[in-house]
Amino acid sequence: MRIDKTLGINQGVNLHIRKSYLGKLLFFIPAGIVFAYGIIYSSIRLFIISFQKSLANNTIFAGLENYKRVLTDRNFYQSIENNAILIIVVFPLLLIICVAFSSIIYDRVRGGKFFQFFIMLPYILSVTVIGSLFSILLQKNGIINEFFKKIGLDFLALDWLGNSNIAIITIALIIVWKEIGFGTILFLSRLGTLPEEQVDAIRVDGANKWQIVWYLYIPYLKPIITFYAILVFILMLSWVFNYVYVMTGGSNNTMVFELYTFRQLFMYGNRGIGSAAAVLLSILVFIVIFLQMKTGSGIETEKQNEIQ
Repeated sequence: MRIDKTLGINQGVNLHIRKSYLGKLLFFIPAGIVFAYGIIYSSIRLFIISFQKSLANNTIFAGLENYKRVLTDRNFYQSIENNAILIIVVFPLLLIICVAFSSIIYDRVRGGKFFQFFIMLPYILSVTVIGSLFSILLQKNGIINEFFKKIGLDFLALDWLGNSNIAIITIALIIVWKEIGFGTILFLSRLGTLPEEQVDAIRVDGANKWQIVWYLYIPYLKPIITFYAILVFILMLSWVFNYVYVMTGGSNNTMVFELYTFRQLFMYGNRGIGSAAAVLLSILVFIVIFLQMKTGSGIETEKQNEIQ
């Protein structure tokens, strides 16, 4: 009797587990279909098209010709250069400002609530709204330049988006203003797990606010800073299309990788060349993701070694 009861209980548990797995599978199927079609199939299709070209309404195999044309196109290298400029300008500024703001909010400094509102407001606005707004404000005879002239700072009344020497820098600064909110909240969530005993101990030792940030907050934020650096790198490589398209359309030396691919595919009708450029962009993003995973595993290994 006991054996039969035990078998019955085990069968009931197994049946419950099977039903649980079946329920989870039913939730997974729609997402799996979308992923299979939207990511896997599209990626394979993109890779195939990158080796083709259209000739007299026929599609023929072109080998590496499309890749050669991309890699010998001056506009391609200009777009890479502009993406690199965005990375060089945006990441240091975002890092410094986000660390400063997250520290201010964490320390409950007077005005911290204002900082929270100020930094989150642009983040919740769409890129299209921000791009359109600054396209108006930063015109040569726009509100900002007129303000500079009235206060005697005529040398700052520049053609911010029309001057090819500074247009990409202007876009970089706008991106910084837009993305401050996410970085600050990310760092603040990490600081929220900082043991208060460590903060109290360094304060008892006589450290001032700058020393606390430098010797305690920043080392504690190191894993998140590493993650955020990779995230910003990906952002500046493959998510800046909207900013550039809305504000300059790629003119005035502001061509970026995404916009280059978009033009080849949808404006010039060069499906093979555009697909080849998209494949190259995907390869760069995959390399960054790989580096992120290696960095993350290295950090975890270092932590485990410290614990041991």
